[in-house]
Amino acid sequence: MSLQPRRSACAQATEAGTTVVTVVRRQDLAAPGSDIYSTVMGGGYFTSDGTSMAAPHVTGAVALYVACRGRASNADGVVAIRQALIALSEPQASWRADHFVTDPDSNHEGLVNVRAFPSCVR
Repeated sequence: MSLQPRRSACAQATEAGTTVVTVVRRQDLAAPGSDIYSTVMGGGYFTSDGTSMAAPHVTGAVALYVACRGRASNADGVVAIRQALIALSEPQASWRADHFVTDPDSNHEGLVNVRAFPSCVR
């Protein structure tokens, strides 16, 4: 398994309203990253796009997984958590009713899917 970056981009809306964020490196896991309603410093809310909107989704998924399974104590543990999240992700073909994959590259990242996590995190 390579952890080396690879150029990639994917920001396609789907019929279900799920959108993946545009990135400039290889991504292994997609998360909602367009039209995300969030808080703004100083109070209030706003809608934004990008990795700063997608990263909290993945971070939260990691936190839930670690709460159930325990944290990593070494690099192998980190890789195991990463691979578990990828394995539990929702395939791109299931994002749309017609199962059409709009990802322009050959790395069809799955959508982070906490519903597939072990029962202790639901």
